[in-house]
Amino acid sequence: MKILMTAVILSLAGSVRAAEFTDLTVKASDLKAAAAEAAAVMPERAARNNVITIYFCGTAITKEWWKGPDAHSPDGSAGFWSPELVSTLFHEQDNASYKLVVNGIGTDETPGSASSPAVKPPADGRTDIDSVGNKGLYGQAFPSSRLADRGWETCIGEAEAYINSVLSSTAGDVTLNLVGHSRGGVLTMMTANRVKDNPRIKAINVLALDPVPGDGSVPDGTYLLNEKVKNYVGIYSEDERTEMFEPVVPAAEPGTKVWLLTLPGSHEAMVGNSQKDGHSSGDHYYSSDNGDGNTHLPELEPVGRLTKIIASELLASQDWGGVRFNWNWRPATAEGSKEELVKTAQEMRSPKAEKLYEYQRTVSFLPSLVPFYTSLTAFSGGSARMISDSDVSAGLQNEPRVVYKFEGGLIRTMPLNEAVTDRETPEQIAGKLAEFGGLN
Repeated sequence: MKILMTAVILSLAGSVRAAEFTDLTVKASDLKAAAAEAAAVMPERAARNNVITIYFCGTAITKEWWKGPDAHSPDGSAGFWSPELVSTLFHEQDNASYKLVVNGIGTDETPGSASSPAVKPPADGRTDIDSVGNKGLYGQAFPSSRLADRGWETCIGEAEAYINSVLSSTAGDVTLNLVGHSRGGVLTMMTANRVKDNPRIKAINVLALDPVPGDGSVPDGTYLLNEKVKNYVGIYSEDERTEMFEPVVPAAEPGTKVWLLTLPGSHEAMVGNSQKDGHSSGDHYYSSDNGDGNTHLPELEPVGRLTKIIASELLASQDWGGVRFNWNWRPATAEGSKEELVKTAQEMRSPKAEKLYEYQRTVSFLPSLVPFYTSLTAFSGGSARMISDSDVSAGLQNEPRVVYKFEGGLIRTMPLNEAVTDRETPEQIAGKLAEFGGLN
């Protein structure tokens, strides 16, 4: 018993000689707590220990993508080769509050962060709404064995285990922030509903960046946000046209503040992809210009910068717990910050950038999966439909993007400009961000 006690004390006290502690009395409860701490990789200690922020990477993206040279698939066949936003936000968040990054669906089973504890098995008694299974991309009908390993439950399980680990090492109520892109955006909704019954989680905030499930078997109840979600900010790409890349707009309770915003560009533009074709694949399906789709163009960078400004300002606001970042974009004054945001939003819609967004609407996201998914989609006659290269020649890619909106207990298919009725001006974006606590 003394040997065990000494080992535990050493683990807590640092490099102090065991002989100095052999006569100390340690409570059994303290031993149990210390043993539990040693059995899992604990979260980073924090000064503001009542805030937890979890970042969910998009499909096939990992925590390493904050570094441009590492922002690509394991075999190097596809990637941004420039910093990706979600992993970058995790990396640049300071350590004054708890944080975790979860590698995306379709990656291997490596936990997303060094601070991620061991994944706990799903609890018994979950409802159909809560249980989404652990299908990787192959199980979701994507014919790619290379991206088949990691599914919904693995990602949610890491998030749950991390939250439980933080709660076991802290006291008091917590604010939970959930940020994610693509399937990671859908994981924010799944996780919010999974943990809603924990009495110590008093507020949940969700930032979903173009949340695309790509999986028709996800229960509809996933897209009904519970009453603990205090803020839902959904940002949607205007110019994506690939089949199975239709995003979802969830329903919210009356007490939830909701901001739905559309930004130009492809599915990946808002998270840092400035490639001409807008996609990490580097291919240019349905395009007459096959020479430079993988070229990074400065005209495409402002949309990713604006999204990063919005994300960091939301997380730094009072409602989201005052999360801080080592990245500082702000000029010296609040008025200067607003002017910089407006300038970025104006550059995002420059005439040359608008031409590039129009080009991106002609480029399929999934050419590597030919002949399975070679089509883009358009909204026509009240439903989504596939369009061919001849349709692109006819300009049908300029129809509004299709989205799925959850309302009245049902999923409705509609154009993006019906689900999000207003395209906000740069000044309106700045005003809305201020309304949500940013730019203060």
